[in-house]
Amino acid sequence: MQAAICRARWLLALSCLLGASGVQVSDVAKRLHADALVFDAHLHAVNRYFYLGGDMGRSVPDGQFDLPRARRGGVDAMFLSLYISEKYYAQRYETKQALRLIDFAIEQIRRNGGFVEQARNATDVERIAKSGKIAAVLDIEGGFDLDGDLRVLRDLYRLGVRVVQLPAHNWSNRFADSCCAEKKWHGLTEHGREVVREMNRLGIVINISHASDETMEQAIDVSSDPVVATHHGLRSVNDIPRNIRRNISVFRLPMTSGFRLTTGWRWWTGPLNWLGRTPSRWARTSTGALPYHAG
Repeated sequence: MQAAICRARWLLALSCLLGASGVQVSDVAKRLHADALVFDAHLHAVNRYFYLGGDMGRSVPDGQFDLPRARRGGVDAMFLSLYISEKYYAQRYETKQALRLIDFAIEQIRRNGGFVEQARNATDVERIAKSGKIAAVLDIEGGFDLDGDLRVLRDLYRLGVRVVQLPAHNWSNRFADSCCAEKKWHGLTEHGREVVREMNRLGIVINISHASDETMEQAIDVSSDPVVATHHGLRSVNDIPRNIRRNISVFRLPMTSGFRLTTGWRWWTGPLNWLGRTPSRWARTSTGALPYHAG
């Protein structure tokens, strides 16, 4: 899986440029875009339709994504992110919500089989892209289980999940510290290291986005496979905990064949009073249609 993503990582910036309004694109760039495997590694479409209803196979006038627009834009593959928000954690409904979102995503994919197909490995990604469809890789963002139960992890793998975030979004869970919460473990617990090793064994891509600096460093050290940071800004550009340190982004990740994907969202790339803004305001300013996710 990582091999297919690594081949496409530098094309994501080109993809964004091609989609920008008013940009004149050369014929050479258009051919490169058409010939490349274009991979969107952090796509929040499922949550919108889960909460608001609808079908991602139908064009919508708002928001940033639907399958017809993705096809016209030349997207070949995507991490279809299933975001389990913090509101499910206190009563321990995070695993139930993960299962609900997986069921919903699989149904959306089945309903739109002319556009998209679920991919479980790199071979699937390449085969589906060559067929003219979009390869959808199920990606858990947030807490799949705050305890990091390996049996739950294996069950999610059997359902087709192939990317999992280590921390519980902006909360620290019981095995990995988050960037934006009290540091409980100084990175990974011993069980957190077992979670990393089990993800390696199963073939689940480890996503360190939203992790603390120590969690990132330790996950890179423990993992036998490359890890990914799917949506980050650079702390050297905007000094907030959510952004990634330069030494991790520029040195540690590439040395292990991992990679970081950047975002154009101004909360990460520009100096804002980010602690003073409400999550719903963040979401409205960034997506215009998804008041359930703030990065």
